[in-house]
Amino acid sequence: LLKNGLQGYWMDLVYALKNLCSPVDLPALPDLTSLVCAELGKAVYSSAMKHLEAEMAASTRLYLLHDRREPLAKEAPKKITVVFRHYLGLITNAKHRKALTRLLVSQHPLAVERMRYKSRYHRATVARDDRLCRFGCNATETVEHALFFCEADPGLGDLRAKFVAAMQHLEPRICSVSPWNATNILKSIIFWRDTVCRVAKFAYRVFGIFDTVPMVWPEARAE
Repeated sequence: LLKNGLQGYWMDLVYALKNLCSPVDLPALPDLTSLVCAELGKAVYSSAMKHLEAEMAASTRLYLLHDRREPLAKEAPKKITVVFRHYLGLITNAKHRKALTRLLVSQHPLAVERMRYKSRYHRATVARDDRLCRFGCNATETVEHALFFCEADPGLGDLRAKFVAAMQHLEPRICSVSPWNATNILKSIIFWRDTVCRVAKFAYRVFGIFDTVPMVWPEARAE
C-alpha cells in the first residue's frame, strides 16, 4: 500500500514518526530487524523526552521545575526529565505529598493560579498583578507570598515562625528571605532530602489556611 501511495497502518506510522518533535525515519520493511526496531524505539523515546523538556522549559507554571537537578541517593544530582522524584518516596504523609506536588506544578489554591481561568461567575481575564491576596495584602497571592511574606493572618505568622525555627540550621538563608531570593530559596529547600518533608508539611498547612477564606475577585474589590 505504501509503495502505491495508498493509506494504511504503515503510512500512518511513517507520518507519526516524521511529525515527532525530533523526526525519526522508518527504515524499509526488509531492514526491520529486532535490533533496528530496538534502536527505533530508543529514537522515539529520545524525541519524546526532548519534546517534554521543551514544553516544561516554556511553561511559566512549572517555574519551580526549571533547571532542576534530581537529588540522587548514591550519585551526584543530575537533570532527569522523567524519574520517580525523591520526595515521592521520602514524604510518607499522602496529604503532604499531594500538597508539594500541587505546589510544584501550580495546581495549588492560590489566586495567582486560580484567577488564571475564567469561570461561570467570573468571565473577565484577571491580570497577574491583580490576583491579590485574599487576606487584604496589597500583593499578588503567589506561592512565595503565601509561604514567606503574608502577615495578615495570625495563624499563618505563627506557623511560619515555627517553620523557620526548624529550618534555619539546615538552610540559614530561610531567615533572610526577600522578594529577590524567595524563589531560589524555595527551590533549594524542596531540592534537599533533609528539608523537603518539612516543606511539604508547611505547604499543606499554609494551603489549608488560605482555603478557609474565599478569594476576592477584582470586581468584588471595586464594589
